[in-house]
Amino acid sequence: MNDTIAPTRQRSAERIQFLSDILVTAVEHAGYGFIEAGDYEFEPAAATYAVIRDRYILESGTEAEYLDSEQRIDLDTIAKGLGIIRRAVMREVVARPARVSLDKGIPNRAERRETVLHNAATGQRLYMSPEQRRNILECDRTNGEEGDYDVLDALAIVECALFGEVRYG
Repeated sequence: MNDTIAPTRQRSAERIQFLSDILVTAVEHAGYGFIEAGDYEFEPAAATYAVIRDRYILESGTEAEYLDSEQRIDLDTIAKGLGIIRRAVMREVVARPARVSLDKGIPNRAERRETVLHNAATGQRLYMSPEQRRNILECDRTNGEEGDYDVLDALAIVECALFGEVRYG
């Protein structure tokens, strides 16, 4: 049995800095998002990581559930989230029709179809707009040199890595 761990793929200095910048943006979210950082290190960029907890559990659950929600995220986590977004597929879904038409008060049985992004591996709906995906992919393709990401994009990348979908954004 081989107990060695396969080395992480070599990354350029630009790629390391880009992945680190996304993680830092997600952690230093200024009140947006679900994460609360405990242990956190951002220098050197290659060693960037954070130990996060789901702050919504603290608000609605117990202290034990909150402490159990602790997870370590690092550059590999960010790369995983970007990979999920990169491989996402568009699928047509049937939108649930409204039970009552708001303007006339009568049942609305018309079926609507939408095309939305899904996680290619799990089939989960990503809950991300095509525009947000395009922007993230532009940044991903150029290591942040083109495109522009913000805290919501950074949190979406982390959520895709942890949950396979954007859950809180």
